Order: sequence, then C-alpha cells, then structure tokens
Amino acid sequence: MIKAIVVEDERMIREGIIKCLSWDKIGIDCVLSAENGEEALSLCEAEKPNIIVSDIRMRGISGIELCQRLKNKLPHIQIIFISGYDDKEYLLSAINLHAVTYIEKPVDPKKLEDALFAAVNALPKEII
Repeated sequence: MIKAIVVEDERMIREGIIKCLSWDKIGIDCVLSAENGEEALSLCEAEKPNIIVSDIRMRGISGIELCQRLKNKLPHIQIIFISGYDDKEYLLSAINLHAVTYIEKPVDPKKLEDALFAAVNALPKEII
C-alpha cells in the first residue's frame, strides 16, 4: 500500500491538491493531509507514508526541517516540495534532501501528477 501526505498551511491549496488528482491512477492508495509541520510529524510517525508533498515555508516547523527529520526516520520517503517563493536556498535544500522536484505555486496539477508518478516509480519495490 502506497501512502502519501500533503502538508500545506493554506487550506484551500491543500484541499485543492487532494481533490484535483486521481491518486489511485497514480498508484497511491491512501492520501493523508496536515496543515503544519508539527501535525505532519506526528501523522508521519503513526502512518509512515511513502511520499510527502510539502509546502516549504510554514510557521513552526518548515517543510525543509520536516523533511530532514522524516528522512532520518523514513529514509526511502520521496519528497515533492511546493512553494510560492522562488528562492535559491530553498531549491538547494530540496536538492540536498534528494527531492523528486520543486514545484512553484500556483501548483500545476499536471506537473504534480508527473512528479507523483516519478515518486511512486522511485520507491524501492520491497517497501511497496
């Protein structure tokens, strides 16, 4: 079973991402959501998702910090960052975390779908 989590502090964006994609066609069986890094950390510890779609800039725990922590606990997790900011430091952090991609807001559903297909295909076969 492949699980994904969408972490976005803007409710309309978070819900839009969840509603606009055919997750099952991508190969994702379960989609979780969290509105901040703290909520995402506890949900990820309990549910152990395979893929995270996270905003980079959030109050409290940022998307970068969240994914750094998750990489230690879930080394095979595939990361897709979304951001409304075109910032080289964020991009470098995404690269250092071996993120699948970095998508700028407004999120293009086709780009996100392509990134999710890539993330599913990058998962080690033994953990799916």
